Amino acid sequence: MQKQERVDRETTCPFLIRVFIRKNEDFKEREFSVKGDVPRNCEINIHTWKDATLKELCSLIKQVNEDARRRSAVLDFSSCFFVREGRYQFRHLGEVSASKPGRSDRVTLGSCRFQPGDHLCVVIRERDN
Repeated sequence: MQKQERVDRETTCPFLIRVFIRKNEDFKEREFSVKGDVPRNCEINIHTWKDATLKELCSLIKQVNEDARRRSAVLDFSSCFFVREGRYQFRHLGEVSASKPGRSDRVTLGSCRFQPGDHLCVVIRERDN
């Protein structure tokens, strides 16, 4: 992962991220197509900056998703992006606990080479106690 510079959020316009959220079910590359097909009934939109952390995104998702607010929830983040071969590909970004600090909390979108136009896929899982 690359080192990410801070973004001046007062002068820099945020970009839109299409975020797809599911509970306990991984997304498949075939669900995203060049024709614009995307998974149904699981999309939210977030405006943010490249220096947004996965923990910050977790907080935003918790505002609108009840499953993400559970203390035992772990949010598994992946980017979904178009590649030259004419298909979509996934890159795992990290996992964030809804209630406990973790390794991936400070990972930023920019450090993961996330670009405007990429999708964010989030799978909410229950942490084993």
